[in-house]
Order: sequence, then structure tokens, then C-alpha cells
Amino acid sequence: MFESVYQHKGERGLERASRIFYVVAVFDALSLGLAAVMIVAGSPVYSRSQIVFITLAGVLALITGKGIEKQRWWAKWSGYLMAIVLLRDIPIGTVIGIASFVHIFRASRAGLFVPRTRHEPH
Repeated sequence: MFESVYQHKGERGLERASRIFYVVAVFDALSLGLAAVMIVAGSPVYSRSQIVFITLAGVLALITGKGIEKQRWWAKWSGYLMAIVLLRDIPIGTVIGIASFVHIFRASRAGLFVPRTRHEPH
């Protein structure tokens, strides 16, 4: 009968966690753009392995953000894994990693991630 004016903390956590991973993907894309400019200018600052890692991290962040938005069970674990990796980038990555943990945990605790069923395709 009565509905809350405020969103549930879990729902906000879900929304915020997905946004965090979209922002990470954008920063990775900007980093790749900077690397491309530096390579064209004749002053490469990134090795090929670093460029591959940044590309993969950006794609994984984008996929994780979409998965969290759709409340997929695998996205929760992918988000936790990426948050662990982000923790090592002091100070900004640490803050982003902790925020990711908090928001994913809130959404998970609220039961917002769809559990994997036997009928779900692998």
C-alpha cells in the first residue's frame, strides 16, 4: 500500500556499481587514446603488453558493468575480481575498489543478483 520514496540501498548499490565499471572502462579508453597519440608522436610510453592489458581491462569493465546492470550472477564475481585489481592503484584505484566492493555487497545482500539455474545456458 505504502511505497518508499527512497530507492532501496541494494538497488542503489547495483546502479552505482555498474556506473563505477563504466567509468573505469572510459578511463581505460582514454588511456589507450593517450598511448596512441604518444606512439604517433614517436614517444611510446606503453609497451605492447601494457596496451593489451589496458584494452582487456576496459572491455572486462564494460562487460561487468552491463552484467551488474542486468543482475547476472557472474558479474558479481567479476566485479569483486576487478575491485581487487583496482585496490593496488593507490590512491584513486583503492577508493574505486573499496566503493565497488561496498556497492556490489549491498546489491548482493539485497538478493538482486540472479542465481544461476540448471536451465541457464553456459
